[in-house]
Amino acid sequence: MMRRLLLIAVVLACAVGTAGAATLTKVTWSTGDSISRVNFHFGRALTPDIIRASDRMLRVDLKGTDASAVPSRLDPRDGRVEKIQRLPERARPFLPEGVTARFLVTLADPKLSFSFEETTSGFRLLVGSAVDVGVPTVRETAATPREPALGTGLGELPERTTTIELEGASRDETLPQPLGFRPSEDLVVRAGPSSLHAQVGTVPAGRTAVAVARRGAWLHLAGGGWVAHGLPVGAEHAHARRRAMAWSIVTLGTGLAISVREALPGQEPGAAAIARLFAQPVTLARVEVRATSPTSYGFRLPGRAGRVKVTLKNGVIIESLDPRDLTVAAGVTSEVISGAFDSPEILPGQVWKGWVLLPPGLDFQSVEDVRFQVGRRQHRLLVVPGSGEPVR
Repeated sequence: MMRRLLLIAVVLACAVGTAGAATLTKVTWSTGDSISRVNFHFGRALTPDIIRASDRMLRVDLKGTDASAVPSRLDPRDGRVEKIQRLPERARPFLPEGVTARFLVTLADPKLSFSFEETTSGFRLLVGSAVDVGVPTVRETAATPREPALGTGLGELPERTTTIELEGASRDETLPQPLGFRPSEDLVVRAGPSSLHAQVGTVPAGRTAVAVARRGAWLHLAGGGWVAHGLPVGAEHAHARRRAMAWSIVTLGTGLAISVREALPGQEPGAAAIARLFAQPVTLARVEVRATSPTSYGFRLPGRAGRVKVTLKNGVIIESLDPRDLTVAAGVTSEVISGAFDSPEILPGQVWKGWVLLPPGLDFQSVEDVRFQVGRRQHRLLVVPGSGEPVR
């Protein structure tokens, strides 16, 4: 009787927790002579938040919805819409507040425009020429600021009726690695590194932003635009004056020697080249697995997603990402990604060295616990003595 009451209580709790939430059941598409239509099917009409994340990518954000039933990738390939990607559930903690699902829609041509219309069972995304989809003709440039796909802290930038050219950064101004920061008050994002340039957005207080270059008292954000800062000279290089954070363990019985180490500039050759494979910033960690035990069997590494799991000191759990779920840089093929992130079998006496991807802005010095999955078990790693300490 007690077990039955407990089961009823659990069912009621689940019902209460999901009340009012819309469930995305499927995504369909159709192609006409001049317009492609992508239909998002819910049980009721819904208004999405759609912006242009880059010249060929639309970002569709949904609030108060469950989209887990939809495949992570769809391939319409109808001449206007190349693919539709759903960000995995593990990326939800890094989405803006209130956003519960995000889709990335890749367009075949940067000249295509979009609009949407509500339907009785959700909404419909329309893709075509500006005239066909019913929006004003606006000259778009690749530098027009918008929030990147997985978020760099740039915040919501307003749609504009006129084009504002953004000033870029030179190669000499590029930081050794992306610099994450969290402002205590709203920061104005400007088109160039001076207060005379036009305002193009804001970085909200408390939102993590990522800078990729610096010019004097101004930081260039990963998503475009510049913000003034109060960092002392050389602050962006502070991370280079300490040892990398590292964790390791030798498993009992199986004799696996496992180590995970953050990729600091100059300490992990090739890290910059790996980071350039993707369109948005990522955090990299180097992994080494050595099969030291003279056993007669090997170990198969698990899938890339969740291979490494870290727990921060504030209790937040972060899992490594699958590179196939991220948007790659122009010209990067799936074969290149597969070669850079393999999942091999490790035989006795062999050593495997590889990379894992983690969300941008992750501070390894705030990590409390690191676990690595191999041999059908999650092994807890111990921090390496001296790691993270300043180099004098």
